[in-house]
Parts: sequence; C-alpha cells; structure tokens
Amino acid sequence: MKKLDYRRISFKALHNVKGLMLDNEFRKRAKSAPNCFTRERKMGFVSIIKFLLNMPRRPLPVELDEFCGAESVSKQAFSKSRQNIKSEAFRELAHASAEPVMFETKGCDDFRGYRVFAVDGTELEIPSTPENIAFFGTHGSKTACRARASALLHISTNVLADVDITPLAVCERTHAYGHIEYLKQFSSGHELLLFDRGYPSRELIKTLEDANFKYLMRVQRSFSKEIDANPSKDFRFMLAYKKHRLNIRVVRVVLDTGEIETLITNLPESEFEAKCFKELYFIRYRKEVRRRSRFCECKSTDDGALKASTTP
Repeated sequence: MKKLDYRRISFKALHNVKGLMLDNEFRKRAKSAPNCFTRERKMGFVSIIKFLLNMPRRPLPVELDEFCGAESVSKQAFSKSRQNIKSEAFRELAHASAEPVMFETKGCDDFRGYRVFAVDGTELEIPSTPENIAFFGTHGSKTACRARASALLHISTNVLADVDITPLAVCERTHAYGHIEYLKQFSSGHELLLFDRGYPSRELIKTLEDANFKYLMRVQRSFSKEIDANPSKDFRFMLAYKKHRLNIRVVRVVLDTGEIETLITNLPESEFEAKCFKELYFIRYRKEVRRRSRFCECKSTDDGALKASTTP
C-alpha cells in the first residue's frame, strides 16, 4: 500500500482551509445576504468559522468565553451572526480539507490495487426551529424535524471525501449520484465503491459504469427475478436498462451466522475470486461505527444553529 505523508497532507489541508476563509469570493458565496459582515465585530466572518471548526462541545457560553478571551460575546449575538453564513460554505470548507487526501491517495492500494470508498447515509435529529421545519419539513409529527445525511468515505484514511445533508424526502440514491459526480474529478481509473442494499438500481449501475468505477452492492431478494431463480454462488447475467444491457456479476457469500448475502459487482473473475468478497464487503462495516459517530458530531452548537440555506 502507498505510504502517505500525513503530516504533509494535514499541512496542505490547513493551508487550503485558511486560504478559503480569507478569500473574498468565498466570503461573497458564503454570506446569506450582501450586507452581512460588512463591519468588523468581535465575532466576524472568519472568527465564527474558526470557532465552529474547533467543534465546540461544552456549553456555548463557556466555549465563547474561552475562544474570545477578554472580549466576551453573548450566545445570542453569536447565534445571530452564525445565521448569516450559508450551510454550503461548510461543505466547501470540508471539500477543501479533504482534497489533499483525494489527490495524494490516487493509486492507493486499499484492496488488490483499488482505492476503496464506502457510500452510506443516515438520518439526523435536528432542532425544530421554524427555519429548519420550513426547509427540512417534519417527520412523524408536526414538531419532529429530521434530515438525511450521506457520506463518501475513503476506507483506508477514514476521511469523509464528500458529505451532504438534505431534507429527509431526498433518497440515499440521489445522494449517491452526487458523490459519484464529485469523485470523478479525483479518479485514477481504479476506484471501487461499496454500497448497502438500499442503493442498487439499474440507473445507478449504469452511472457507475459510465464513470468507469467498480462497485460492490448488497441486494435484496426482490431486486431481480433472474438472480433469485439462479442458485449458483458466482455467475453472470444481463440486466436490461433502457436500450442498454448491463453485464452483472452475482456472488453469494455465507456469513458467520449461516445467512447468505447476495452481492452484485462488475469486478472481474480474473482478479477477484468469489471467496474474497466477504472480506471486501465487510471492510465497509469496520468503519460504520466511526462514520456514524462523526455524523453525530455535526449536530448544532446552540438551540438554533443549524439553519438551512435556500437550496438543498
């Protein structure tokens, strides 16, 4: 496996984030209105971003006092200013910090010559503020507010290459298309994406094939009658999609519990024998707990800090 210089990568990531925060064009894109942050204040545009990137976990007044020192800032003043920064700004900052890893890991051998990514989503409980309800909607009642979060995770570095948060009505597969489009710009021709059983579809498979990405997906029994009718442990069949014929490889693996999982892939038999797929697929689950805990850290730092922008 390619040895990475994490010190150098971290320095590049910090350099990217700092440069972006100080960029005037980024400030224009990030502000919710042109007249925001026109005057220098105790907690200006850059200071607010720095404060949030520190991932404050203690009570907000305590964190603000420690961050600002003698120049105290109230919780209310901070929250009001925070609302003036679009949510897209933080996704752009996340991309800036992840880009050095994405470039440096080109050619990285995570599994048999491929750079491996996992795609997965989760639901988040978010504050039921009027702004959040207006954008994300309610779920289960008129007061419960939930969002859908999705991530593209590079397996070996445990870096979230791409993350998105949308209303719950946006399905995981829609997020997956966005992750695929984002990954294209960093492709080395040896990318492998792992998906759970909520993702497989003819359109998604065709999208991955067009992007020249390898994939491995777990499928439900109802996905294809041809798969259900064939008891073989490793076989191929043609899946029709519009005017195309997709050449799908089907592999069945037996779990430690005795349960049989059905996987579909475009990985060739010449490089990947059937018995290796159990190890490959469950690479994804070794990262599951860490990924979900990192999503939870993205919760708001005050009663109404998570404010949706006007576009999903």
